Amino acid sequence: MKVMLLIRPDIMYKMPVHNMNQKLRNNAVLLNWVTTYRKYVDSKLFKIADDYFMKQQDQQYLLGQSWNHYFPYKIQAPWKQPDNLFIEFLRYSLYKPRDILTMLNEMVDACNGDIFKHADFEDMLTNYSVYLKGELKDCMLIYMEDSDYSNFILFFDYFQGHKNFDYAFFETKHLEYVRYLKALERKIPPFMETASEALQLLYDTNIICYKTVETLPNGRKKNKMFWSYKERNYANIQPEVKKGGKYAFHLAYAKAFRL
Repeated sequence: MKVMLLIRPDIMYKMPVHNMNQKLRNNAVLLNWVTTYRKYVDSKLFKIADDYFMKQQDQQYLLGQSWNHYFPYKIQAPWKQPDNLFIEFLRYSLYKPRDILTMLNEMVDACNGDIFKHADFEDMLTNYSVYLKGELKDCMLIYMEDSDYSNFILFFDYFQGHKNFDYAFFETKHLEYVRYLKALERKIPPFMETASEALQLLYDTNIICYKTVETLPNGRKKNKMFWSYKERNYANIQPEVKKGGKYAFHLAYAKAFRL
């Protein structure tokens, strides 16, 4: 009898197993829900979201019709063409079906109308932040004890008003954080002892990304964001964050910690 076990990639590399890379290739399936803003219609995540509403209908509709009925508007950004609201769902998710479905459930529970307004999405983010903090705590209990977690989340207090930062700023804030805990004779959480370790931990858990600037053929500059969950593959289950660069908090975590 075969047994299927769903396990997070970061947990895999904490298990005392030799030759982990080869075992992953031969015995594991890496679930990858990543898509792009341009190709979201073809993504599994959008199909799941559209099916959420499709199943409530008394007939079958083409992909996207149910979604567009309940979200009959686009979001406007000053630097590009209007986008389907699903892009906002992607931006506030970690590209997991559970994130998308949680946001939809929260909106449906709070809305009495037949269609949604953008204000409904913005209102939903408050409850979604509570969910995201719960997910983060569950994730962090792989890295530290429950008693360490309250000390860990204190770190975000040092980034109020700074959703974007560079490595020098991060080192300064980490030093202030460590000094504060030591002054109170509190334990520094595991993987938070040094700035380098702390940065990698935040990257592993997709709280932050690192950013680079790419020069396009027309001479324009384009920011590129690198997220752990997007860089992950069979050969690189735990991508390493680049040190000394620029970084940004995930939109959902920035809102959850009121940055």
